[in-house]
Amino acid sequence: MSQPFSKTIEDDFIDEEDIIAKFQYLENVTERYPYRPLSNSAAYSFSDRVGNAMTKLPEEHKRAALALFANTIYIPDPILDEAWREATYSIRKKLNGKSTVNFLDSLYLAVDNDGLINIFSGVANIEGREDHNLNPGFNSVSGIINELFTLIESKKQSPDLQKIITMMKKKNWIILSDNSISGGSLASDIKKLMKIRSILYPKGETAPFLQKDTQPPQIYAVVQLITEQALLTLDEVLPKTNIAYGLEFDEGMRISSGRCSLFNKDSTREAVRKLCEWFGNNFFLDQHNPNFRARIREHVQKGGQDNYAFGWKNCGYTIVTQNNALSNSVPVIYHRPPSVEGVSSDENRGAAYEPPFPRIESRIYHEISPDSSRLGIIEEWKNIDYLQTCLYRNK
Repeated sequence: MSQPFSKTIEDDFIDEEDIIAKFQYLENVTERYPYRPLSNSAAYSFSDRVGNAMTKLPEEHKRAALALFANTIYIPDPILDEAWREATYSIRKKLNGKSTVNFLDSLYLAVDNDGLINIFSGVANIEGREDHNLNPGFNSVSGIINELFTLIESKKQSPDLQKIITMMKKKNWIILSDNSISGGSLASDIKKLMKIRSILYPKGETAPFLQKDTQPPQIYAVVQLITEQALLTLDEVLPKTNIAYGLEFDEGMRISSGRCSLFNKDSTREAVRKLCEWFGNNFFLDQHNPNFRARIREHVQKGGQDNYAFGWKNCGYTIVTQNNALSNSVPVIYHRPPSVEGVSSDENRGAAYEPPFPRIESRIYHEISPDSSRLGIIEEWKNIDYLQTCLYRNK
């Protein structure tokens, strides 16, 4: 293992923060389970990547960078798969035999990744995914909103309601998320789904295709990776008894938290925070990418720092999965500052910085989802009346 340790970093510091042992572990796990976004990862070791990144950082921040990189929480596929299995066990236990996780009783929706339904049903051995009479195929809360919006826009006297009816016959509406770090996206989808449920199941009425006294479906969240921060956010919209998850990270894993326990010394934690602030000030305050500028504006509107020092919504984690670094982790770990045409070499100073775990951005363009505006239209009384007339009164 090559050691990317500057000569100016004291042996005492390396010992105090257990740098050697942590690097050895990360070296071994990334060699066995290579980070996918790196096409040449087999020939480019973790220590080599850290050493390369360190050469581009100021001398005063190298100790902090070494400690930060050594405390990367790298999660390979076997642990991710085990987290899904644990989440499956948890949701089955919560249902307590009153209903099942298969598609006969449950509707599955995914947050930001339709493929999760295939992944989860495979890991959980859930039958019925391709039976159209069992699975309406919405895949996401957005899919349901689009279906209802289309029905309202057409205003047909005898609309095709089969997908909605199939959905309404389920005992459980289950939202899947591969990770809920701040909890914002998952909480938003749960709120939308609750609004949809209140429209489709008016109090005191039973649709003709449902058995008498049928109760509205229970809404559950099933999450592969979750944080204490996300659980607090979700607690405002969903009971804890309706949340199942595989792997939880507490506040000790957040660099931005007063309870951070990643480092053995308080002085190291403060130095790492200063490194994150320096990186944010240098590479995010004057962001040249218009789409990323729009993302930072949204981040600031939701309470985040304008320099993006600790990642999305100031989460400040060091989590990296084998598939990708999380946007809620600190950008020093994953952000590759782009070289911009027409910008001076001084302003392009970060272009040569190669982070240890370069992130593949899931969104290139910042787009505003039409979900909220469409749901607002669906919630207008005349449109609620139309939907309920179609479902409850056209017998």
